Amino acid sequence: MGIFIMNTNFIGWELLEKPINICLLGGEYLLENNINLFNIIFKRNENYELTAILNGFIDENIGRKVNIFFKSIENNKIVIKSLNGHDITFQYNVRDYSYHQVHYAVKLDILYLRIGEIDEEKVEWKSRWYINGSDLILLRNPIYTIEKGSNFKRLNDVGELIINTDSEFNHFVSSYFVVKPDTLNQFIVSKIPSKFNPEWSTKMSIDFFREFGFHSKEQINLIENVLSFAFGRSLIDIGESHFDKNGNLIYYKAYSPRVSHTINLKYICDRGPNCPLFYTFFDMGHENDLAFIIDKCEESNVNYYNVFNYLRESFNLPPLSEIVLIAGALEFLAENWLENNSSGKHEHMPKEDFENLISDELNKCHEKFKEYGVIRIEDLMDNIKGAYEKHGSKKLDLFFDELGMDPGKIEDSAKYYRHAPAHGKIISLKMARKFSLRVISYRLLLNRSVLNSLNFKGPYWDFFSKSYKNLDEPIDKEDFNRLQDSVKFIKDV
Repeated sequence: MGIFIMNTNFIGWELLEKPINICLLGGEYLLENNINLFNIIFKRNENYELTAILNGFIDENIGRKVNIFFKSIENNKIVIKSLNGHDITFQYNVRDYSYHQVHYAVKLDILYLRIGEIDEEKVEWKSRWYINGSDLILLRNPIYTIEKGSNFKRLNDVGELIINTDSEFNHFVSSYFVVKPDTLNQFIVSKIPSKFNPEWSTKMSIDFFREFGFHSKEQINLIENVLSFAFGRSLIDIGESHFDKNGNLIYYKAYSPRVSHTINLKYICDRGPNCPLFYTFFDMGHENDLAFIIDKCEESNVNYYNVFNYLRESFNLPPLSEIVLIAGALEFLAENWLENNSSGKHEHMPKEDFENLISDELNKCHEKFKEYGVIRIEDLMDNIKGAYEKHGSKKLDLFFDELGMDPGKIEDSAKYYRHAPAHGKIISLKMARKFSLRVISYRLLLNRSVLNSLNFKGPYWDFFSKSYKNLDEPIDKEDFNRLQDSVKFIKDV
């Protein structure tokens, strides 16, 4: 038996798209904790954060110490036992509380909400839900048929999905595409219709199926990161749903968007993407390209997880901070790739030979630093010991050289814009005005570097010329200047 509560749109989008009202007076739900409640309303606020309002009666056990009582619950976790076997568990922080005669209300920030338990034997497919999804790539159009008993099917080239619903038939999933890597089980990426909340963000799901094999947490993380890279924006996960073979919802978990409270989420979701790959109408090449990138990341000795984690977070930051993370991703990629794939040119000489040559001098240096009174001697010694290899921009130059890649004058100059916020240097008004376009140029350099290092053979999308370019082609100065001159706020007054 599935979870049939509150929201009939749970197939096409997450359960908390609309509020969930749990009544505790009818006997269907029982509180594990000794709390005198009569209902709980779970909902998402205007920033799509999880909240709840708990309404209850004041009795002699609680009195007017409601706030203290809720704060005293172990781990701030409440379990609601369900007669249908789908317990509701949530963890919270108390935001506010109020009294009215014999009634009290407690407002909570919900850390997570879980309905049901994971059942790996019954689950047939899993949908993970995301805001800030892509709106650029044209996806496949599914075909729907209505089944007897208010069932409908989504037919596609990877098999049929049978879905149960009590609501009037709707095209819940407007479009999708299929990714079939060689190293991972295939999966579907679905675009969620705009009619669902939040209205201010595009929405997507990644769907995994027993028929094709489920994925580990590490594999899901890689998929999310690769999609974020390809879409030119950070996918922000908000929960997941599990379904049985008949389309019944058997497990659901939700949480607030996992971004800092200091970040304007609506602004992030409204920003235009900067995609490394772009596809024209009816071009389905992204399915193969995404599979290729995933396979190369899985097979590579380079730690692309860390590269993509830097890159993914950079999408959520203002330009002054964004460029620092982009630079961090590029520098990590260069260093890690050189360590594992280069001909040794990243070293002035082998580390072992260097240490053997200066071993006596190292001991003498250590004693002299000690005599001088240096407090952190090992920091100085580490700098000396690391002199055998190239650092900073020299290592980046070597990385580009070994990839056979010309970084370009525009991209190269962006490095100096990175230095200012990274090292706390003074930023002039003129420099600040130019940051946005310099960040874009630096991101294009990172995009090209990632694709080149993966041995990707296709073109990349150049934001400045609005055209496809070979990976060995940098940004054209005229294209950059044309866009720069067209942006009024960049001009000095």
